[in-house]
Amino acid sequence: MWGIATVPGFSTPVGYTVAKLCRDTPTGTVDSVAARWDAMERLAVIGAGRAQSAAIYAWSAVADSAVDAYDYLGGHQFSGAEAVAAAFWAHLAAKPGAVAEMCIAAAIEAWNTRLPYPATRGAVA
Repeated sequence: MWGIATVPGFSTPVGYTVAKLCRDTPTGTVDSVAARWDAMERLAVIGAGRAQSAAIYAWSAVADSAVDAYDYLGGHQFSGAEAVAAAFWAHLAAKPGAVAEMCIAAAIEAWNTRLPYPATRGAVA
């Protein structure tokens, strides 16, 4: 309803595959997950080379997600900011402003409900 799979010109099956890879990354074996992200990154480069306007941002989000996955699997810190920004830009470029804002708000709400926050959220220890 709000993911990059809803961006016109982007591949819905790839969007679902990226979502599955994101869910599998913290639980799968490093070698198999890294190999799948490597394939997805190569597909993102091909997709971005052929895409028009908004879909380029969606493919960039896929490539940025692959870089974040490599960092995570390698035990390095990462923010995910580039992938999120590219996904949001894809919506802003493809959809009327109000619709894009609803998609972005829905994404943020979905992430917030899935992320574990401490009871003292925002408090300084």
